[in-house]
Amino acid sequence: GFGRIMNVASLAGLMPATGGDTLYGPIKSFLIKASNGLHLELKDRGVHVSALCPGYTLTEFHDANGSREQVSGAYPSWMWMTAERVAEIGYRGLEDNRPVVVPGAANKGLALLAKHLPDGVVLKMVGGHAKRLDRL
Repeated sequence: GFGRIMNVASLAGLMPATGGDTLYGPIKSFLIKASNGLHLELKDRGVHVSALCPGYTLTEFHDANGSREQVSGAYPSWMWMTAERVAEIGYRGLEDNRPVVVPGAANKGLALLAKHLPDGVVLKMVGGHAKRLDRL
């Protein structure tokens, strides 16, 4: 067999839940776990399965609704990636058959912190993100 499956999850699926993210983060966590299961079940059949976990990504959605400047200004520029760059990294990760692909050094750092620090510490670090976006 041969095939490729990429599920687009989110960095939020690797982070503790925050206020304002009641469903988004947990649903993305489920998608990551389901992708990991499929990765294990299908790896011997030649099927690659990856969960792509991007952080803040500027997309055409932000252009279409006129929010690009507002949204991108809510966080430092180093936290943002272009959709093209996320897709490129995701494709490479899928071809390398990595079960979870986190694009970008900043996102990898956040994922690592979330994995090794208590939720309370991580929440203090990132907990205000929903409030910043709600003000837009």
